[in-house]
Amino acid sequence: MRVTSNYQYDVYRNNIRNAQENYFLAQQRVMTGKKFTRVSEDPVSALTSLNVRSLRSRLEQLDKNLMVAQEYTGTTENSLDELNSVLKRAYTLTIQGASDATTQESRNAMANEIASLQQRLVDLSNTQGVGGKFIFAGQSSDTKPFSATGGALTFAGDTLPINVEVRPNEVMRANLENADTFFTGIYATLETLRTDLLGGDVGLLSDQDVAAVLGAMDQLSDARGLNATKLQEIDRLRTEGARRMDDLTKTISDNEDIDLAEAITKMQMAETAYTASLQVASQGFRLSLMDFLR
Repeated sequence: MRVTSNYQYDVYRNNIRNAQENYFLAQQRVMTGKKFTRVSEDPVSALTSLNVRSLRSRLEQLDKNLMVAQEYTGTTENSLDELNSVLKRAYTLTIQGASDATTQESRNAMANEIASLQQRLVDLSNTQGVGGKFIFAGQSSDTKPFSATGGALTFAGDTLPINVEVRPNEVMRANLENADTFFTGIYATLETLRTDLLGGDVGLLSDQDVAAVLGAMDQLSDARGLNATKLQEIDRLRTEGARRMDDLTKTISDNEDIDLAEAITKMQMAETAYTASLQVASQGFRLSLMDFLR
């Protein structure tokens, strides 16, 4: 069977084109560091990578949610820790005020200090977090929640929860529960203490105020305990999530990233094959019609 020059030309052209495509792909892999740039180049790896990327994106969103919860609970802990100092000082003043050895002048000074502690409590109850949000205002976080008027603390926020999704279909309340009664109750306890100090009623100071301040401290301790549990859970979930994201990142890398040394070797081989196809075609096209008729 005689081989026509047109057929031979087509063979050379196809060989050159295939070698050129292989060389281009090899170059592209070395330059990008990726095994593929189109799904069609490696459908299995590409599909796996897309699925893993979607899962990692979901985990990244959950971590952002956890950061919001961590900001709320961390700021809450700082405020409650300062409030603990306020109540400790109030307790010390209560014990001193209940002593028969304390003069009324001293009790008056203590009452003034209690007023300062009340103001500090108001400041703490209006603590603001990231973005200036009031963390004890419920979902009305743009509204200053507490104000002291007429010897009482009033609440202008709401008691709705700030829920964040920390796991798929699992939410955590980030803000303090019953913040309204928590702060107003402690303020009322201090107001009664202040009044009794000014009145010099040792019986009320020793029989009622000491117990009331201790009760407020117990209430604070319970709130801090619940908040600390949330902080620990958030820290655990973030650590677990970070570990999972590292695993997913490795899986993506295994499916997408090349072995550079191996890729360079393959590129060199593709270059050699491309050069060889050009040389073969060049030699073939030098043949005349008489060469084919021999």
